[in-house]
Amino acid sequence: MNDIAAPRARDVLRRGPFVSLLAGQFVSQLGDGLIYLSLIIMLNRLLDETRATAAIGILLICQTAPRVLFGLLAGVYVDRLDRKRLMIVADVARGLIVLACLLVTRPDDIWIYYVCAALLSALSAVFAPAKSASLPHLVTKDQLLIANTLSQTGFYVALTTGTALAGVLIGVFDSPVPAIIFDAISFGVSALFIAALPLPHHVQRASTQRAAQVWAELKDGLRFIAGQRLLVGSIAGFSLTMLGAGATNVLFVPFVVNDLGLSETWVGFIDLTQVMGMVAINLFVARIAARYTPAVIFGAGIVGLGLSIAATGWVQQAWVLFPLSVVWGLTIAPVQASAATLVQSVPDAVRGRAVSATETLVGIANVLSMALAGLAGSAIGVRSSFIAGGLIAALGGVLAWWVMRSAVLSDQSISGQLISQPAEIPVEIDQ
Repeated sequence: MNDIAAPRARDVLRRGPFVSLLAGQFVSQLGDGLIYLSLIIMLNRLLDETRATAAIGILLICQTAPRVLFGLLAGVYVDRLDRKRLMIVADVARGLIVLACLLVTRPDDIWIYYVCAALLSALSAVFAPAKSASLPHLVTKDQLLIANTLSQTGFYVALTTGTALAGVLIGVFDSPVPAIIFDAISFGVSALFIAALPLPHHVQRASTQRAAQVWAELKDGLRFIAGQRLLVGSIAGFSLTMLGAGATNVLFVPFVVNDLGLSETWVGFIDLTQVMGMVAINLFVARIAARYTPAVIFGAGIVGLGLSIAATGWVQQAWVLFPLSVVWGLTIAPVQASAATLVQSVPDAVRGRAVSATETLVGIANVLSMALAGLAGSAIGVRSSFIAGGLIAALGGVLAWWVMRSAVLSDQSISGQLISQPAEIPVEIDQ
């Protein structure tokens, strides 16, 4: 255990630029939540049960695969180019692309959802590491964990509020149009908030730089990550966890609607209870991180998440999903906040690549899991898929604990100086 005083949330919330980023992302993620569930519900309505499950799987893969394919390369450019400009361009482009979803009116048009999802994902591959790499410039280092905690809480509150509203809006308007329009506007709002942030200006390097140098920078970043045992443990554990848990994202809506007989509206309310768990535990995340090692936080959190996912396979009464969903929130929140803080605490020159590498490797596992979800659902059934996926996810917690347990923690506390003596980067990286 560590004896480090926990920073206070109110001190972080006094930092205007951070609050501006938080507000802009809240609006944008509210829109994302609206359209995310709206598209899944529309696929479930437009297609029969068998085709809908496959279509949802394809949609989720389209939302993830481009981030996997372009994530590592995007990280190099996030470290080379002006991050604020990258985020603004990505937001404006995403706002325009999402409007194309309005063209879907019949089953033959669903390919438009796939194309839009893929393009949005590719742009997110740039936006997400740029945003994460910028956060340490808006708060002090000892406030980084609580800033990530607040960011994670805001993300899930907005996303879940959006999914809850999606079911209501589709029930009222019988159309995803309101959600699509709101999401497009939300990207514009996010761009305005980001434009006002006092971020350092990155010196833009020549775009004609040889591919060999870009590849060399990518390898430098990966080599740096490989030398940080805490990062390796968090990435390895999360990757195995997503290999098991990713399938549940595909199967959850069909499970709730088709197996338990609930309407689509209830999916959002179930998600809302997960956020309640996250908000509750986030009040204590800084204290937890100050008392327990990263190995314990990751191991216990992910094992708890995996076992609660597995328990879903035995649910016969719909009400049981609500306390289970609370457990999902309680277990995953400390893990996510701690993981983000670990990655953001690497040197700024390599931070974009560290974030991108983490998202890419975890994303690969997620895509594989979602790709196999339809096959697993058909071969062993939806309930057995939850059980198997949850147990695999729990093994991810064991793996994270095993890799991280031997890391030197005296100067690598999650709540303070995470990586106070970083490994040397093999090749100098020009700014």
